[in-house]
Amino acid sequence: MGGFFSYAASFAASPPLLKHPYNLTVSRVVHKVVDDAEIGEKRVLIVGDIHGCFDEMIQLLSRADALDSNTNRVRDNCCVVFCGDFVNKGPKSIEVLRYIMEQKILTVRGNHEEAVLREFMAMKQDKSYELRKKYRWLVELHPEEVDFLTNLPYTICIPAFQLIVVHAGLVPGVPLDYQDLHNLTTMRTVRPEPVHPGLFYSKLVASSKYTKDSTAWAPVWKGPLHVYFGHDAKKGLQNNPYSTGLDSGCVYGATLTGVLIERDRRSLRKSVITIQAAQVYQKPEGN
Repeated sequence: MGGFFSYAASFAASPPLLKHPYNLTVSRVVHKVVDDAEIGEKRVLIVGDIHGCFDEMIQLLSRADALDSNTNRVRDNCCVVFCGDFVNKGPKSIEVLRYIMEQKILTVRGNHEEAVLREFMAMKQDKSYELRKKYRWLVELHPEEVDFLTNLPYTICIPAFQLIVVHAGLVPGVPLDYQDLHNLTTMRTVRPEPVHPGLFYSKLVASSKYTKDSTAWAPVWKGPLHVYFGHDAKKGLQNNPYSTGLDSGCVYGATLTGVLIERDRRSLRKSVITIQAAQVYQKPEGN
């Protein structure tokens, strides 16, 4: 049983030193917490993968009554949180990014924000580097916008609403500070793997792919926090007891989805809001 206790005891030690898998600068705040004083009496609106679909984003915010109809500014009584992958593939990535920054919308980082940073770094290091079509908007980035992308958190927790937002997922049973950063932006499934040869006890290992020995991570998540996430457009809107998937494939011509959460006395009232995409901006691909 030594292997099991060694594994369990490892969580009592200090969290491992964070290192980015692609040698990017790690965010100043990896796991952001919106405390009770900051959230106050606000409603919370969580929006799935936007992928540069600026017009649909504005429509969803408006339908949720999160915008002032005269100015298109986010109302003071609403905390808006995006699930990452707000850029690439769609037509207006730079407009979405600048609106997020201007309106101080909260967002986690997705695999596409990470890809943007890798491409930007490659472009700066090699003046002859040729950007692929979906990254050509990067030439418009200002230094403060690169800094904003660099320092996006991986998770946003709102304790007052008993929720946490992440782009791709969380490995069940692993404390937040021990979650692998790469998994947080790429995972879709988990599979059991023995901790030590000869032991029945196993840990869950994350993957971005569905295989015969893996299962979607979201139904396995048992709380206590409710997880809102994106990244899995093929599955569309996912509703599980302790997790909700919000990537419904807007950029592929389907819908943009958000969840509006309001406090009703001692309970939380949730409303799903969907906006039909104006067109197919890109045919589905791997991620």
